[in-house]
Amino acid sequence: MESQALLPVLLGSDQNAYGMARSFHEAYGVKSALIARRLLSACQNSRLIASVTLKPDLEDENVLIKTLADFSFSHPKQTLILVPCSDAYARLCAR
Repeated sequence: MESQALLPVLLGSDQNAYGMARSFHEAYGVKSALIARRLLSACQNSRLIASVTLKPDLEDENVLIKTLADFSFSHPKQTLILVPCSDAYARLCAR
């Protein structure tokens, strides 16, 4: 992944996630990272996506916390912005 100061971290890979990646790219010229249970067609082969982390059991709170912590620790010099791209991911983050 190329080095950029701002890194949007999108939870999900549906059309909303693609729209958010596109919006961040248009507004700030950055690519986004995706973290999701599976990669849906809306985000497959997108040049707006810098990296994809797939965790089939991401709905488990412990898996989500560990996945986000590991991702954060692997990007210490970047400002990460977490964006849950569905109601389910938003509820999960709120818990």
